[in-house]
Amino acid sequence: MSDAKKEYPRPSLTADIVVVALDEGARLRVLVIRRGSPPFEGCWALPGGFCEPDEAVIQAAARELTEETELRDVHLEELRSFTTPGRDPRGWVVSVAHLAVLPASRLAEARAGDDASATAWLTLRIEQGGGFRLEHEGAPVDLSSLAFDHREVLAAAVERLRERVDTLAFTLVPSPFSLREARPAFEAILGAPLDAQAFARLVVEQGWVREVAGTEGA
Repeated sequence: MSDAKKEYPRPSLTADIVVVALDEGARLRVLVIRRGSPPFEGCWALPGGFCEPDEAVIQAAARELTEETELRDVHLEELRSFTTPGRDPRGWVVSVAHLAVLPASRLAEARAGDDASATAWLTLRIEQGGGFRLEHEGAPVDLSSLAFDHREVLAAAVERLRERVDTLAFTLVPSPFSLREARPAFEAILGAPLDAQAFARLVVEQGWVREVAGTEGA
């Protein structure tokens, strides 16, 4: 057996970030940027960028989020990796996507920076079966027009939100909160209205949350 080390091509590593918030109208919003340079110049895309050799990918995610949208001190959790060949026309690029869930009070913090020509909070409408739609200022957004494979990244984020609705929904509302204030977050993620009394019983029985401002009007 030869001791010579075989040289393999090396992919570039990037981080993409799905930032979700619930607005004052109880609508889910997802943060996107308008790309200001090729590839996909002018298209909506998730914030993100290349990982530097001296940083972990989650550090790259936090840095790119700040550089492109000015959002800081955001809790990120790893979502999954995206490795489909050809997902980036610039070459072999692997992306590790991350999810951040913010309260409505932080919506106004996002501003365009770096190579983003604009930022926007698109409306994210999740359907009861798990599908989703995007809207910009009331008009539908063609999911196939999103940059790179960000349609698939968003689908993974929606799946994560639904899988962990018992914890992630509560992070969409400011603390302290009542069950009446928390219920719209669950409805937005699940894509269906919830009976108030049944919801309150479920929260208590499952122990989803230990401290709320109250259950009145749940």
